[in-house]
Amino acid sequence: MNKRPAPQKHATHTTRRALGDVSGLCNPTLLHFKDLFIYPTPQFKRYVNKLRSKNTLYKKKRLEIAEITAEYGILQRTEELLRRQHEDLQQQLQAIEAKKGISGYSYTQEELERVSAVKSEMDEVKGRTLDSMSEMVRKLNALVADKKSSLAPIIKDLRQLRQKCQELTQECEEKKTQYDSCAAGLESSRSALAQEVKVLHEACGQEESRYHHLNFMKKILDVQLQRAKDEMKMYVSSDPQERRKAIREQYSRMITKQDNLGKKLLREAKAVRRAMAEYEASENVAGF
Repeated sequence: MNKRPAPQKHATHTTRRALGDVSGLCNPTLLHFKDLFIYPTPQFKRYVNKLRSKNTLYKKKRLEIAEITAEYGILQRTEELLRRQHEDLQQQLQAIEAKKGISGYSYTQEELERVSAVKSEMDEVKGRTLDSMSEMVRKLNALVADKKSSLAPIIKDLRQLRQKCQELTQECEEKKTQYDSCAAGLESSRSALAQEVKVLHEACGQEESRYHHLNFMKKILDVQLQRAKDEMKMYVSSDPQERRKAIREQYSRMITKQDNLGKKLLREAKAVRRAMAEYEASENVAGF
């Protein structure tokens, strides 16, 4: 058995010393460690017992590893010796075959035996495969027969349902043809009605617009008629103040005022032309 490395020995020594310290802590007396007082507790005792059991297990496993290592070395040495013996025997056999003039006979014999063993194994596998396939086919046939017998009433019902389905399909096609024909006629009628409704709607819009226009014109005429009545009432009134409010009187005053203003402007224009004529005559005299 090989010696353990020095670090492992040192670690074991350290573990043992720690276990000794832990064992000392199990004393039910008060301990003092660097000004700290520690009382042993049940949890701490269980922890110490756990460490002890782990240390025992560690020693046991280490011993087993050492035994396995020694056995591995012995087996390795035995394998090496057997390999050398096999090589020596092979060399002796080859020398004997060369001496007898049959070189390669042992190799050929080994190959034939190996091929024969492989062939036997393949035949056996093939036989097992064929047997399993035959068994599988038998089971499948039995399963198919069972399924057929269980599905026979369902298939019978299915045939009846298939016949009924064909009849219903034919009836559905006939109803669909009737529906399409009726839908086409209704669509044509709907289109004609929609066109007629559109024309009537447009005519209604035009009449409604004409109604609003006439109603608006009527309101304007009513307002104008009311204004004319009010004007006539003020014009024929005996009260001078009411007559002055009449539009005719207002327009008459404005026309009179404008006539007077026009006459005034004409007189001023004549005066200006006269002054201009006198000024031109004086200028002509001064020029001579």
